[in-house]
Amino acid sequence: MSSSRMVVGLAIAGAFAAGVSVGMYFSTPTHPFHSPSENAAPSSLPRDPSPGRAASVAKSGATDEASSDPQAVAERFWTALTIPDEQERQAAWLAMLPKLTAENAPEIRELFRKMDKQGRWFISEWDVFWRRWGEVDAPAALKDIENVGSQYHPDLAEKILKGWATTGSAEARSWLEANRKSPSYQSALRGYLDGLARTNLDRATQDALTLGQGHNMHRLVEVLTEQALRQREIGGMVEWWKSLPDDPNNGSAKREAIQHVYWRMRIASNERAGEWLAQLAGTPFRPESQIGNLAERMAQSDPSKALEWVTSLPPSPTDGRYTAIGRTVNALAQRDPAAVETWLTEQKPSPLRDQGLMAYATYLDRQAQTDAAQRWLEQVQDKQLLQSPRNNATNIIIETQFVEQPK
Repeated sequence: MSSSRMVVGLAIAGAFAAGVSVGMYFSTPTHPFHSPSENAAPSSLPRDPSPGRAASVAKSGATDEASSDPQAVAERFWTALTIPDEQERQAAWLAMLPKLTAENAPEIRELFRKMDKQGRWFISEWDVFWRRWGEVDAPAALKDIENVGSQYHPDLAEKILKGWATTGSAEARSWLEANRKSPSYQSALRGYLDGLARTNLDRATQDALTLGQGHNMHRLVEVLTEQALRQREIGGMVEWWKSLPDDPNNGSAKREAIQHVYWRMRIASNERAGEWLAQLAGTPFRPESQIGNLAERMAQSDPSKALEWVTSLPPSPTDGRYTAIGRTVNALAQRDPAAVETWLTEQKPSPLRDQGLMAYATYLDRQAQTDAAQRWLEQVQDKQLLQSPRNNATNIIIETQFVEQPK
């Protein structure tokens, strides 16, 4: 044994004797660390090193005299996993990942099984391991996942293809074409697109349109939208969206990408998101949910501005309603009922005013001001509107409470 190996062994033995406890413990299995071996740890691998020495050992692979020794590499991977501090452990693991090869990947995979036997789970390290294995030997990695529960296959296939797409996109694509009927196909395709889009967004977009035919486009365009934003900023992301096939039907790539584009724009700026939604409001791509969501958000800080914005948009072509009138009127009434009454008084008789009247009357009724609510309802011009189940008080209340959540 070399002097450096002896130092490592002494440090490890001392820390283990001190009872260092590492890993993450879970009472119910939620990750596929299955088929553990009988032994708790490989007899040739160290157990638990001291924290400081563990990090230095894990990061010393590039200069250590035994860095090319497969056993030494396996020991350092194991050492990285046993670092108690989470951030230090993850940094050490990432530093070791470049040493993962097609030859040693199965042995490193076995380390997770050993740790699983001890009740220790390392989800962050597990996730990046599969992506790296996909980079160096995706077919072997895909073969290995047959040894875990089938419910985990899609998740692992996504990670593997994400790595494979960065080092062998042509081979990864061929695998997808040959495995279209696989239960993991949708997730594997998402991983492939995620990996490919990082270096070739346009090609990834075209592959999404061809390989994704007949599949749910929502999760596929999500990763493309993210890369469009990262690589081309907000303006470029919108241009990328415009370049998608002009198909307004539900399920199309362009339709499904609207929510992802909107969500990122809204995080950056409500105003910019509002401008974009206003451009779409009069087109076949009108996104009712996103219009309602932004109105809700705007109304939290400035209900007058929110009401002004929603009334500037054309009504829905499907039923003639102004999206989110109920929400914005309700929000403004909570702060300044007089402002709502002034707004209603200034409106000429119209479907917009009728909808606003019903929304305000609903607010008053919820405040136990029944007589006042009735006086405003009497001003509604379209009496059939009062009888419509879609426009009754219950519907208005639901509308004022709706908040769309990100998917």
